[in-house]
Amino acid sequence: MLLLSLSFEPQATSPKAHGTIKSIAKTNDFIHSKPDFVFLEEDVKSISSSSLLCQKMALWGFWGQSYKNVFKKYPSKDLIYKDSNGKPRAKNDEFFFSVSHTKDLLAIVFSNSSVGIDIEQHKENINLEKLIKRVSAKNEIIKNDVGSFFDVWTKKEAIFKFHGTSSTFIPKNIICDGAYNNTKTYRLKFLDKTYSLSIAFKFDFDCKIQINCHKDIIF
Repeated sequence: MLLLSLSFEPQATSPKAHGTIKSIAKTNDFIHSKPDFVFLEEDVKSISSSSLLCQKMALWGFWGQSYKNVFKKYPSKDLIYKDSNGKPRAKNDEFFFSVSHTKDLLAIVFSNSSVGIDIEQHKENINLEKLIKRVSAKNEIIKNDVGSFFDVWTKKEAIFKFHGTSSTFIPKNIICDGAYNNTKTYRLKFLDKTYSLSIAFKFDFDCKIQINCHKDIIF
């Protein structure tokens, strides 16, 4: 069984011993983090945006906190690395994880098998028709509304991260809900903003969902 423990808290909660543990946190709760991972210097050296740099540092600070809550110990500096496709991985595939972030929210999932996660804020000031054409696979129909578009976008990016076999995300090449994966998509509200969040995992897993929501996030 694949256990999805959905935790919408500023800090990750303690997980079950096996399965998948997903956590959502507020970026501001980790904005002053100084994570100490070997690969991180390479990961952030090309980022010129101070806002994006803060998000990245907050994300990996939250990752370290979540790892400690999951495994009951501090992560070593060389525990994670980026493979040839740019996907962060645990050394010797001791466990699997995926990360995503927006300006306000951080999302992390740990699992005992390959997994992918993506979170996106719904944006109104976009050329929706143009983006749907860019994202749609052949014969794929995406409803012409913002929520449906970001639901599909996060599914496709979660599937892309699940496979991790390419360094380039091309949405048109990814078919949602294919026989090789399973996805679950959720809508979240934080303050006055709406988000889509998707997770991709192995199709043949039974799935049990546990949900805990922080008071500031409406699930």
